[in-house]
Amino acid sequence: MDLDSLNNHYCSNPELLNDAYAIRYQAYLQQGYIEANTQQRLEDEFDSMPNNHTFVLKCNQRSIASLRVSVIKQQPGWLDIPVKRLFPEVFTELENKYDTLMELNRLTVLPEITDFSATVPLALFANPMHLTELSGKTLVICAARKNHKRFYERLGFRKITDYKRYPTLKFDTAMFVSEWDPDKDRLGQYPLKAHYSQLKPVLSDTELAQMFR
Repeated sequence: MDLDSLNNHYCSNPELLNDAYAIRYQAYLQQGYIEANTQQRLEDEFDSMPNNHTFVLKCNQRSIASLRVSVIKQQPGWLDIPVKRLFPEVFTELENKYDTLMELNRLTVLPEITDFSATVPLALFANPMHLTELSGKTLVICAARKNHKRFYERLGFRKITDYKRYPTLKFDTAMFVSEWDPDKDRLGQYPLKAHYSQLKPVLSDTELAQMFR
């Protein structure tokens, strides 16, 4: 596989959402983070909320990885995201400072995809990068496990909490944050910048209106 075969898609229909839920399930089950279920899908209450947006990464038209972006935005009153329930004590200050906060969560890759290593997560990052081009200055948040600490630090994230058990999953995470500002050269720091135009998702006017109303 090569990078030219990768592209991101916004999950705007049940088929793509089903792909995302199946990828989550297989990834977390293989690592022992969840129990098996008969549906072989992993979905939670946030997936039905209007401030949550799920993307899949395809390789040659096959969905191989997924990412969800959960948004806090004072207007229209989007105030609940998964990581806020885990670390509520830090959000008063953050919400006073930023109009928009984005949590990147449910970053999962099919267990059999080993060709790309860190490239697949980096390819998924093209989704929030594109969204912050449209949302303006945004605090981007990740709840990261200890073994992913170096990955996020290399991308400019800093750890601001201790580790806690992530809801519904069998692992501990800490909260990492990074300010993304379209006025700064975020693309210049992106390891896959040569492929960004290909990797960023194509969004319709209707989809954009739903995300940034």
